[in-house]
Amino acid sequence: MTTRRLAAAALACLAALVALTWGVVSPTGSDPVDLPMLNDLAARLAADRGRLGQSGYELPRPPGTPPYAVIGADGRVLAATGADAPATLAQALARRDTVLNLLDGDRLWGQALFSSRSDAAWAAQAHRLRWAVAAVAAALAAVFLALLWRLDRRILKPFRDLTGFARQVAAGDLEAPLQMGGPAAFGAFTEAFDLMRQELAAARERERQADRAKKELVASLGHDMKTPIASIKAVAEVMAAQGRDPKTAAQLATIGAKADQIDALASDLLQSALQDLELLPVSARAVSSRELAEALRQADYLGWADGTLLPDCLVLADPLRWAQTVGNVIANSYKYGRAPIRLTARIDAGRLEVVIADAGTGPAPDEVALLTGKFYRGRAGRGKPGAGLGLYLGQHFMERMGG
Repeated sequence: MTTRRLAAAALACLAALVALTWGVVSPTGSDPVDLPMLNDLAARLAADRGRLGQSGYELPRPPGTPPYAVIGADGRVLAATGADAPATLAQALARRDTVLNLLDGDRLWGQALFSSRSDAAWAAQAHRLRWAVAAVAAALAAVFLALLWRLDRRILKPFRDLTGFARQVAAGDLEAPLQMGGPAAFGAFTEAFDLMRQELAAARERERQADRAKKELVASLGHDMKTPIASIKAVAEVMAAQGRDPKTAAQLATIGAKADQIDALASDLLQSALQDLELLPVSARAVSSRELAEALRQADYLGWADGTLLPDCLVLADPLRWAQTVGNVIANSYKYGRAPIRLTARIDAGRLEVVIADAGTGPAPDEVALLTGKFYRGRAGRGKPGAGLGLYLGQHFMERMGG
């Protein structure tokens, strides 16, 4: 239950108590009976017996006398002080009024019925009781609200702050500190949560630095590997050119081919590491479609493509990233399609559309959507060199160029 609901429930209970007291305590009661006064009044009534009920006659009513009525022996009202006086003996008995017999010697000639419903003292006491209960309820409500406010500030609010803080940490926000907002009953507890946030932030920073250091190491190794590989390939080519032994030439050709494979793997490794380090910028600019066509021609170094020319136009592209992209696509066609390549191009809706297709079997239908994933290699790539980065990088470059 929230603080507001708890306060509302407590106030409702106190209000119900006041209402119940106000309804139950009624300002009515019984007058104390003044017997000497009533005896004197009975004597006067006996003296005025013959005038009872006559026009112009008023019943005697000394100070302090409650409303009353005089009835005859037959129960008929002979005279009354007013409408608030008892009307019948049965009514007086039901209300516990005072009944005084009026005698003529030993003979009962009438009765005086004195009302007991005008006790001013009891009415005042009832009113005082009502207001006392209301005052006590108000005091209890004030004390309860003060305690509830203190409870909210010292205990409930810190826990609410902890809840919001936990949501921030779960969402990955480790920068915003936990606001204490003054002394709390669990100060050390809440401070420990903020220390936890600081340690998590420090651990995340250490993890980021370690990950970056690892990527920098991979990039450095990928770059440094290319130099000795190029040297191995150059030496093999020189030896093959100078040698005349067919067996030795074949072995040197194998060394050169393997060097090319290692160089391709090192290039993929370097490109992946540099991209993760955000060191592969893409700068699109307006270039001629002829420049893109030249990159296509250079990528098709085996001459398998039909050589379709691109329409003359200006294209927003990065020539270097375009060359890398089409180079990866055509290299994949060489490696997996192993069939003639067909190039088609057209201008559609203000965009240059280039299609590179070969007559190979192609990937399995369930692999098509996965081929541009990082490090993913299809079933056709098993046993063949590669790192599963060519199409991933190609898609990345094309998206950054708006293609």
